[in-house]
Amino acid sequence: MSCGRFGGRFGGTRCTVRQAGYKAYMHAYCLVGHICQWTVRTVCFCWMLSTERRAQQQSMRQLAASLEALQTELHTFLSAHTQRLLALQESFLPANSRPIATQRPVSTATNRDSGHFDLLSSVKSIPPEPPLASASIDVHVSNLKDFLNSQIRSIGMLRDTLPQPDGKSPSKPVTAPEPESAKKFEALGSQFNMIVVISTFTASLIISYLSLVKSIVNDNHAVAFDIGMFLSYFAMNIHFGNIIVAGRGSALTSQLPVDDAPGYDLKYFHHYLELCEQLQFFATIVFLAAVTQLTFFVFHDITLPLILLGVSAFSSLVVFWIAYWKVSITLRNLKFIIRRVRGLRIWSMSYLHRRSASS
Repeated sequence: MSCGRFGGRFGGTRCTVRQAGYKAYMHAYCLVGHICQWTVRTVCFCWMLSTERRAQQQSMRQLAASLEALQTELHTFLSAHTQRLLALQESFLPANSRPIATQRPVSTATNRDSGHFDLLSSVKSIPPEPPLASASIDVHVSNLKDFLNSQIRSIGMLRDTLPQPDGKSPSKPVTAPEPESAKKFEALGSQFNMIVVISTFTASLIISYLSLVKSIVNDNHAVAFDIGMFLSYFAMNIHFGNIIVAGRGSALTSQLPVDDAPGYDLKYFHHYLELCEQLQFFATIVFLAAVTQLTFFVFHDITLPLILLGVSAFSSLVVFWIAYWKVSITLRNLKFIIRRVRGLRIWSMSYLHRRSASS
């Protein structure tokens, strides 16, 4: 029935109620549809998971049966080999000098601590023979030991590749300790990363300080602001160069070049690390000079900048001298930076030539 046949207020109310009921019915229908869809997906996922788990359990049972067959085959082979050794020992030794091992039944017990079969005790009890016979026995024992060791290694590799059953902790394979050069390369990479972080933070601090001074200093001190901005940009460019060099050093040290001589590589990276540290310290001094120069134009009175700079200088000297380190800015440091910059091309070409020759 159409809503137009109802007139007045009651007809409009009935139409609104019918529309609301229809919307509620559609929402409920959609909700039930979504619930059914998610239920079907959940059931399918659980079925696939149970199927995969059953397949894994079946493969584990087959693997256990195969390993049991291999163990039986190995037990049979080693038992027969031990019996032949005992028979050979009885045929070469007199009856009164036979060792106790020949009177015992054949045993194929395993040593639970080492995992090796106890099969060589009867061979070790053989008294000395002529040189030719003893040499043959030694060769046989050595071959048997090599065979058993290779089998144990193969079984260990198989154990490491197998999936672990539920509820048991995975076995931890025995790995060789890291060489000393790997630890040194890791320490160098951490130092290069720290240089990148410090240089990035300092460059952001320089930009923030210049923005603050620009908003305070008026146009009457434009020349002074230009000088301070020049020094600040010079320090910031040094930090940007440090970021590039230290980032490259961090990437190279993470590769751990094993084919080259470790001492040569460490010396090569220490060259760049020392250069970055010196340039970073030099950029800090240049920025402090810019801060000192701009401080006199931020305040209107000259007394407050002098007090601020004096207290800052005294506090810095106390911190560096007593608590942290000793500051060293001399002509020797500047010569060190110049020599390092001049030696960049020599070190780089020598290192690249060595890498290409080794590859």
